Amino acid sequence: MRHIASFDTDDPKRLSQQLSDLEDNMVSGFDAVHAAMLKPYTTEAPLTSTTVQVAVGSLVTVDANGATLVFPESTAGNRGGRIAVVRTSASGTVTVAPVAGTVMGGATHTVTAAIGLYEFVSANGWWRKA
Repeated sequence: MRHIASFDTDDPKRLSQQLSDLEDNMVSGFDAVHAAMLKPYTTEAPLTSTTVQVAVGSLVTVDANGATLVFPESTAGNRGGRIAVVRTSASGTVTVAPVAGTVMGGATHTVTAAIGLYEFVSANGWWRKA
């Protein structure tokens, strides 16, 4: 922003180029901020009747066979990290249990029952977003 005072207002072509450069710089700056804040999920293959270690940032699809999803421990290092679970069938059991710590503020595990998207956030334990 310090360059605003140095714009050449006497030369319309030069001013147009300077404003265009400023706009490009602001767009790339905002893109960098958004990229750091809005990290996309890493898509994983559908799971079937198994116990699976799930990484922060994962999007896990669970079918009718169900699964046990083992989340990493919720720590200061992954605070704000997310894991999404998509249930494609109401059959089978999907259990979410961290390797250490708690889910939903006190339980050692939680079960997702209905078809849908469940998003969990690391914040002093794993919390399911409503």
